[in-house]
Amino acid sequence: NKQPLIAIHGWQDNAGTWDKLIPLLPANTSVLCIDLPGHGLSSPYPTGMVYYIFWDGIVLLRRIAKYFKWQKI
Repeated sequence: NKQPLIAIHGWQDNAGTWDKLIPLLPANTSVLCIDLPGHGLSSPYPTGMVYYIFWDGIVLLRRIAKYFKWQKI
């Protein structure tokens, strides 16, 4: 199993950003499109909680890598 590309959307966007790009990639390319916390279909942050897209995004990527037992991302 080959590690997929990880597609991360921009500020105030969602994983659907990649819907038109994915079909243009080679057929054997796997892509993991994620909604950053508080965006798209992910759960919203609790009221009053501050969100830092850069740092929280890094934490999320590390969690994904740990879950799938990837050495690099």
